[in-house]
Amino acid sequence: MLSNRQLLFLWVALLFLPGCAAPGQINPPTPLPVITQTPEIVPTYPILTHPIPTHTFAVIEIPTEENMSTTPRAPLPEDPSEAALVQKSIQDLSARLGIPINEVEFILLEHVIWPDGSMGCPQPDMMYIQVQREGYRILLRYQGRIYHYHGGEQRAPFLCEEPNYP
Repeated sequence: MLSNRQLLFLWVALLFLPGCAAPGQINPPTPLPVITQTPEIVPTYPILTHPIPTHTFAVIEIPTEENMSTTPRAPLPEDPSEAALVQKSIQDLSARLGIPINEVEFILLEHVIWPDGSMGCPQPDMMYIQVQREGYRILLRYQGRIYHYHGGEQRAPFLCEEPNYP
């Protein structure tokens, strides 16, 4: 049996043995492939001669008691889903104020693009997704005071006591 020292010597000898071959007995190393640079093809784009359209928000006027006092009561929307949103808002306000449903006046249902996830009703110390959201606002009136209900996408209408429009 070989000792550890003998095994180590044999291992080192085998490691360096190929370096002892006579010239010409070992095939020369394969040359590395030559890498040539090819020009990068950059697509050309037409030069714009007109401005790029940007998304803008229409200025949404915040209705107040003064400028909405003469606005007549509106009929419910013809679209069943929109009418359901209005009815839900009216029921919520009626329950909050403890008044009969028929005393709440429907003024307006308007489709809007909210600038972020707050849907026009940011709360203090809250963070909102900064993505435009399709939504709506519903305005109701009771005894001359305007109540704002906001919503959008999958969110049901909610009372917004301090609206913040763009």
